Amino acid sequence: MRSSCSSTSARGSSAVHCSLHFSSQQSVSVGASGAVFGVLGGLVAAAIQHRERIPKLTSRRLIAGQGVFVAYAMFQGFGKQGIDNAAHVGGLLAGAAIAWLLIERIDESSSERKRQFARVAAALACGAVVVGLVVTTPRPGVDHRLGFEAQAAMKALSAELGHAERALKDDAVALKAGRMTHAQFIDAMHSRHLPAYRAIGKTLAPLQLDAADPMRARLVDIREHNRLMTELMTLEVRQSRGDTANMSELEAQLTKLDQELTVLARRINERRAEDAKQRR
Repeated sequence: MRSSCSSTSARGSSAVHCSLHFSSQQSVSVGASGAVFGVLGGLVAAAIQHRERIPKLTSRRLIAGQGVFVAYAMFQGFGKQGIDNAAHVGGLLAGAAIAWLLIERIDESSSERKRQFARVAAALACGAVVVGLVVTTPRPGVDHRLGFEAQAAMKALSAELGHAERALKDDAVALKAGRMTHAQFIDAMHSRHLPAYRAIGKTLAPLQLDAADPMRARLVDIREHNRLMTELMTLEVRQSRGDTANMSELEAQLTKLDQELTVLARRINERRAEDAKQRR
């Protein structure tokens, strides 16, 4: 029982190490499928190595059935996103290696020479794996610390950003309904809305995410929307107060900002629709 538990633990540990070495460069993974693949790898390896001791029909069914399942699972893992195939491969290889070597340690009919060969083979294999991992270590695609910090900051900002957007929208509705004069709207924009958007912009400015981080696009959109709104309100305040020497140039800038906001809104909506489609 102790040997079985230790073997299973080693398979799961190897799967975790492979997952941390490769997949954690892009994402964080959870689950026990690596250990399951370790058991499958050990089962197939033991059946192949000692097939002469197993009834041929049983051995053939075991190897064919589990082999097909492993091949299909690997194909799915490499062909779809969101699957940590590094853990699957690591568990499979570790399980097969442990089953191939461990049986010689507990098989009384195995010769000492054969056991010595198994130990040497295990040492060489471990050395080759370590060297291979060092040589092929991928460059980190995502800095998770930056991602978690950005997520925390964006979560803290979400309430403030929502409040600022609702306040501006409420005043725009009041202006359209005649409950607020244009002068009052411009004054509110200058005294309340612009400071709020500028404060949010200062908080957003230092946030950084790696190019491979899936949240980066959202952060870029929020930052760009905040910048465009801040510039638009600044120009509208200047236009209303006549604080410019070239009104036609200011009008052109306002039109350009409106167009950029329209394009940005369309891009955000398309991304949201695509994300919703992928979740389904």
